[in-house]
Amino acid sequence: MFDINATGAAVPKRTITGSGDYQGIHVDVANNEIFVVDRAIPGVIAVYGRLASGAAVPTRTLLTDGDPRGIYVDSTANGSMSPARTRC
Repeated sequence: MFDINATGAAVPKRTITGSGDYQGIHVDVANNEIFVVDRAIPGVIAVYGRLASGAAVPTRTLLTDGDPRGIYVDSTANGSMSPARTRC
């Protein structure tokens, strides 16, 4: 995660380590969660605490019926989440 004002070769404030094959990420500030699509684990969206860092363990996982390539979370609709099937 980078500072909101970061530019150029900025150093991240924190990272979540894993396979590194991340295809989508969404930060839900209202619910203090980070949703991550990791292509190394097909059909799974990992959910972390918003301040997670390092080799963090997901607080929960969501199973999808496919191989999502991204994620969209509608925070105006009480956090409705939809995995994207194609890259944007």
